[in-house]
Amino acid sequence: MNRSPARFLAVPVALAIATAIGLTAAGCGGEERQGEEGRSESSPSVSPPASSVPSSVSRSAPRPAPGPPMSAAIPALAAAYGDLNKALADVGANQKVALAILPVGRPAEPIVFGDIDPPQVAWSSIKVALAVAAERHHGGPMPATVAAITASDNAAAQSLWRSLGDDRQAAAAVTRVLREGGDDRTTVPAVAKRPPYSIFGQTVWPVANAARFTAGFACLPDAGRVRTLMGRVDGNQRWGADKLKSKTEVKGGWGPGRSSGYVVRQIAVITHRDGSQTAVAMVTFGTGTTMATGTTALDHVGVWLSRNARNLPRGFC
Repeated sequence: MNRSPARFLAVPVALAIATAIGLTAAGCGGEERQGEEGRSESSPSVSPPASSVPSSVSRSAPRPAPGPPMSAAIPALAAAYGDLNKALADVGANQKVALAILPVGRPAEPIVFGDIDPPQVAWSSIKVALAVAAERHHGGPMPATVAAITASDNAAAQSLWRSLGDDRQAAAAVTRVLREGGDDRTTVPAVAKRPPYSIFGQTVWPVANAARFTAGFACLPDAGRVRTLMGRVDGNQRWGADKLKSKTEVKGGWGPGRSSGYVVRQIAVITHRDGSQTAVAMVTFGTGTTMATGTTALDHVGVWLSRNARNLPRGFC
């Protein structure tokens, strides 16, 4: 089994309680394909955490912070992480899993566990940002958004991309949405990285960056329709965070690895009973992986999140 420490980004070193993790996972896809890998998010930082609500996001009146503070959530989740490690023992020995957790609407950096290197491409999880960009560009709902999100339909997503102009213009528009959502590091490519797969699906998206975007996306004033569709995805995306008993809005992505195996990933917004929300991003990949073992691994992550829901950091827009 691959063993990687749990990682805690931008938190005091004294709180960076690492637990050994044996991770396994996989992925598959009907989408785009995997390209060059981006920056690693492996080093803890002690810089002041940035808000997960970017300046472009509409803010409501401040509310008392719900759920555990980050200083309590980090050690609690670290202590429980061994249970997930044990659950993942039934998937392939060469598979890897990474998970990032972030409260919505609260200044924080992601809590990151697992094998984050090398970062994987977004596949269809990037269709969330693409759909927001297209509907924003056209000033209202786009019919293709429904299939692109609920069924992860590639032709529908490609039509959204083309509606944004040429490839350079489309890439810039989707990147702007990432920035407004709080991901200030990821750039959508403007050229095909791995034909015949889509340009946007080959965006290298480290799991921590995906969680940053998801936390900010949840509060974007014009993202409501896309979020609603994420809550109505078809059965081909009902795994991972969808295993929680709480309300979830999810978008999956999957496709063949560059050299072998598959990549399966997901972003999700979890809404708790009091209306507070948690953003998560998860990915699984590795040699010998399949779509089935990938979704199995992310289902284990979803079950673990459900069992540890009381310890998840959360917030309001």
